[in-house]
Amino acid sequence: MPFSRLAAAAALALSACNTGFPPQYLVADLRILAVRSQVAGSLAADARLGDTVRLTALVANPLGRAPLRIRWATCIPDGTEALPPCLDPEALRDVDRLLAAPGVIALGEGSAIEVQVPEVAGAFDRLIARAEAEPALACRLYLELPVLVVADAGAEREVAVKRVRLTPGSEIAGTDPAGAYVTNSNPVPLTVRRVPTEDVPCGEGVPVLVPCQDASACGGAACGGDGLCAASFPEGRGVLCARADPGAADPPYYQCAPDGTRMGFFESLDWQWYVTAGRFPEFTGVGNATGDAVEFEAPAGPFTMWVVLRDGRGGEAWLERQVPGR
Repeated sequence: MPFSRLAAAAALALSACNTGFPPQYLVADLRILAVRSQVAGSLAADARLGDTVRLTALVANPLGRAPLRIRWATCIPDGTEALPPCLDPEALRDVDRLLAAPGVIALGEGSAIEVQVPEVAGAFDRLIARAEAEPALACRLYLELPVLVVADAGAEREVAVKRVRLTPGSEIAGTDPAGAYVTNSNPVPLTVRRVPTEDVPCGEGVPVLVPCQDASACGGAACGGDGLCAASFPEGRGVLCARADPGAADPPYYQCAPDGTRMGFFESLDWQWYVTAGRFPEFTGVGNATGDAVEFEAPAGPFTMWVVLRDGRGGEAWLERQVPGR
């Protein structure tokens, strides 16, 4: 979650019946909705030494504030438990000072950038040594590279931190911890269709956020310039039904017991919805709209909708559509 929204979210959580706040799903101004890391040429969210990683920020700017500037920075992990400046809540209160601080490295500007994984071999050595001494740590054999995203538009600023996992490869080959940590890939949101009620099968719904890689995906609707099916968004209240690509699912990952015994778990996929207008009537109070099937009341005028898919292990992906007015 963007740092600048943490305090507001906490206040909302303490007062779920307070309708004086806009719902979390309603995007009224500049906001960073998600940040994805992806190894070039793959779906991998985790990276290794030598990889080129594409970092992408999903930044909403519904008021068109200008100029929009998106900056990226990082703090190199050292393999210890010391809190790096990029994760220090006090340091994050003064972002301009933080960006100029020693040890904070500028990565570039733009909504998407490509960076080379920094040299962290010494940090890996310390991480591996701890895992060999404490078998329970083998299932968490990764470093977190804290990536800072700063979006400025007009007088508004939003800040978010993405923790990119860096995993050892040849550094642990042939050792006891090898294979204990299962590397993670980004999930793939496949379709969002709108059905009248939950009793109607998802596949029979109108393709409201569906990539049109092939003609059959759109069910006769044209393919829009954004790469999504250009089917009209139905009026009134209905159910949005989201589905992920099962072919992109990761194998089970492990958690380690104190003696190193590995227990397998399947990752969970979580959907989060955002709009510039309209209403998710199920989600009152804080208004954090989540789930793979949600009621939505579409507005008559134009609006933008985003749905973000997260796997709980750092993988993220999303679909976005600008819906014209009727």
